[in-house]
Amino acid sequence: MTFCARHGCSRRWQAARCRSRRFRGPVAAIPESDRAAYYDETNRVIAALHTVDVGAIGLGDFGRPGNYFSRQITRWSRQYRADDLAERDGAMDALAAWLPSAIPEGAETALIHGDFRIDNVIFHPDEPRILAVLDRELSTLSLPTLEAHVAAYCARTGRSGIPNWNFHLAFNEVRLAAIVHGIKGRVLRGNASNAQASERAKAFPRLAALGAGWMDKL
Repeated sequence: MTFCARHGCSRRWQAARCRSRRFRGPVAAIPESDRAAYYDETNRVIAALHTVDVGAIGLGDFGRPGNYFSRQITRWSRQYRADDLAERDGAMDALAAWLPSAIPEGAETALIHGDFRIDNVIFHPDEPRILAVLDRELSTLSLPTLEAHVAAYCARTGRSGIPNWNFHLAFNEVRLAAIVHGIKGRVLRGNASNAQASERAKAFPRLAALGAGWMDKL
């Protein structure tokens, strides 16, 4: 499995030179009976990434240290509020206002991918085994449990559980909702490059509502 954070070398050329398989969007191409194995493999790989000794491989200074949640919440909230054409949403407004006050104290640091999902990995052509991880542009040093599938991840990383899990869910929803809100703005301006952008933009209010739903569960 290949991943290079510092030099931007996700080794796309390896995927081109060897037999491989990549899923984009819904995984309908995977037989239903095999999907659990493929998703468990993504869990294995992200757990392995999070347990890398960043100091030993020269990445101790990779990314900005500390205040990750605060920086990210500020960034995505500002982006959301700046796009008036895509309109505001009450649930998103409430979530963006609430999150800064709910940031948990203290956090461990690990190498995170930042956009880890099944269509950002290259699989072996015939089995659920990941050969490479792609698109490392959002990778940094941060709290590893942001990218976790809970039970299997905890077993693989030696954890008894993940504190403040509901906050993590709310944080990820506001981040994703802000991204989709930006897509909505590009659709309305007529400069969205993705053919599925219009359909994806429709998910914004649902994502905001899902995020806001975690506010009362902390």
